Amino acid sequence: MTLSVTIRHRFAGFALDVAFDAPGGVTALIGRSGAGKTTVAHVIAGLMRPDMATITAAGATLADTQAGLWLSPQARRIGYVFQDARLFPHLSVRQNLVYGARRRARLPQAEAELGAVAEMLGIAALLSRRPGALSGGEAQRVAIGRALLSGARMLVLDEPLAALDPARRAEILPHLERLRDEARVPILYVSHAMEEVARLATTVVALDRGRVVAQGAAAAVLSDPVAVPALDPGAAGALIEAVVMGQDADGLTRLAAAGARSSCRASTPPPARACGCGSRRRMSWCRATARSACRR
Repeated sequence: MTLSVTIRHRFAGFALDVAFDAPGGVTALIGRSGAGKTTVAHVIAGLMRPDMATITAAGATLADTQAGLWLSPQARRIGYVFQDARLFPHLSVRQNLVYGARRRARLPQAEAELGAVAEMLGIAALLSRRPGALSGGEAQRVAIGRALLSGARMLVLDEPLAALDPARRAEILPHLERLRDEARVPILYVSHAMEEVARLATTVVALDRGRVVAQGAAAAVLSDPVAVPALDPGAAGALIEAVVMGQDADGLTRLAAAGARSSCRASTPPPARACGCGSRRRMSWCRATARSACRR
């Protein structure tokens, strides 16, 4: 599904003027705090009406302010996941998962899909719990599952890992990779964490002061000097596609990439299901300061 976005809006002291096209897969919207990332996400989801917007998804027009068209958030069928999970504390995990489906009169479909979604997100054993008994990472996975089961045509994940500690982020990232690979639902991923973007994104749109400064394939944008102003200081680096050749007893993973072989210790271990020899891996964001951890 292709997402086409044009947005213009003027705040006091800040002007947003963005236009980009996003193919299927995970499109990461990156930039420093205040660049306009969340505002763009809110407009796409219908949570904010700007001065001007034209938004189409899979050929369906969600907004065309010049023509007087503005679909309500519920009519857009976009699953929005915030930084905090926003689960209903009085409902079980199962009841939270199917809540959106019930509101959209697709409960039978959601019940049929619930088992597969719960297994994909690693929450099948949590269905009878209440949100108060969940970790932060578990709660975010439930929120993502709820958005999926609502029948969303696409997902908007607005810095979903920002409120989690490193251990919880490491816990949830493999599930997001599996969501990207198996769910076949386009995802707009808002983040300023390059490690997350490098691991998940297929397309990157870089914002700086309300403008798009770079857009395209993740490997190209994340190594583009033009995009550096949109990154946090020191975040410039390279993205390496590699094939896992094996793992050593000391924790190093042996890789083959572009005819060269090396061994690296990733900052976040790959999920067990992706560790087999011959599996293709996108290695985590490599900064110059981390290159000493790799041996050729």
